[in-house]
Amino acid sequence: MSQPSRLEKKAQDCIDRGEFYEAHQVYRTLYFRKTQQEQYDDLLQILCNGSKKLGDVKEALSALDLAELYAETLLKSKTEPSEKIFEQLSSVGGYISLLLQLCDPSFPIPSADSLNKFISTCVKWSQTVASRRRERKHGLSELHYVIAQAFLHHRNYVNARNHMLFADHPEEFAKLLHTIREEGGSKSSEAEIFCVLPFLQMLTTVWIFHKITGWAGPIVKLLAMHRVHTASKLLTAYLAILNESPSCNGCRQELFNFLKMLCSALNLHDVRFAYSKQVPVKVIKFVQVKLFDHLVEAYKPHLDVDPTYHSYLEKIGQIFFGNPPKNKNDSFGGLFGNILKGIDLRVLGEKKEEDEIFSDSDFEAGSIHTGRSETEDAYETAEESEMTECDRQNPPPKRATEEIFDDLD
Repeated sequence: MSQPSRLEKKAQDCIDRGEFYEAHQVYRTLYFRKTQQEQYDDLLQILCNGSKKLGDVKEALSALDLAELYAETLLKSKTEPSEKIFEQLSSVGGYISLLLQLCDPSFPIPSADSLNKFISTCVKWSQTVASRRRERKHGLSELHYVIAQAFLHHRNYVNARNHMLFADHPEEFAKLLHTIREEGGSKSSEAEIFCVLPFLQMLTTVWIFHKITGWAGPIVKLLAMHRVHTASKLLTAYLAILNESPSCNGCRQELFNFLKMLCSALNLHDVRFAYSKQVPVKVIKFVQVKLFDHLVEAYKPHLDVDPTYHSYLEKIGQIFFGNPPKNKNDSFGGLFGNILKGIDLRVLGEKKEEDEIFSDSDFEAGSIHTGRSETEDAYETAEESEMTECDRQNPPPKRATEEIFDDLD
């Protein structure tokens, strides 16, 4: 890196003399000058150093302000994510290290609104530079993992769990769920409820986790986002932890068994499996539908413990098995409607585009609370507010089916 400029030396002198406000203003001056000159590489390094130095002296708001400028610079310059960039962010105290520092229990965390703006900008940047379809929609998985770790260090388990849903670290997610279970003082017989919702939610791509109260089930959430493989790994890791924990003796297995069989049913959707076994796809679909319906009916007494489970399962049935939505507004009435209700459209060939089914899944195309939690605001801003009505009404052409399976977890 080039030698420190005169203004950088002046900022350091201000910090040494305890003139933190003046140092902050010097860094902001550097930000405007470097931005005007489009010297983004130098600017990122300067803001990283400045945010870390101000954080070290407990100037939380000033440090966060520079971190926000850092994130805005990333967004404006569209800096590509790379090993070098992430290494820089971690080693020199960029926005990731700053967030970890701000979430240290001994360091007072700024207001929720300030932190939300910072996280929202980071997610926007990661969406613009992501290459995987899911990450273009929700942000880089590695970014979510680091943010989740930051909230975990601050014992903010709600936001940590929400971000961990979008990180490809199912083993770490399982440890977090186990920590939540232990610190929540649950009984050993209640261990299953902590894993169910996240598991299902990975399969539906619906942003409703902020509405869920209690700690029941990250595994349900993973299925809701179409991430079958990740959800399966989460379930396996969580069960392994329970088996090694003396406090979990006598844990009930009904819902765990249900999730295992649900994953088996979902794996039948893999077209490559059908081709490898030379089984007609219609036969696979028929078996799938019947298996799913039977599973839900057989385990209904256990699923009834939380009405939320049925909401996710209904969505999963629509996405993966072609189930029609419940008749809130039945457009067909009288005899004709009754006739249609007697026909199993799923088996007779109602077609759902493969690209639609796996639009946010493990099979996608591409190369890699308080009240309303910060994640909801961030994602709503990033993926919806910038879409025009024209974009929503005229989606891009569907990709070919054979391109869907090149982005497994």
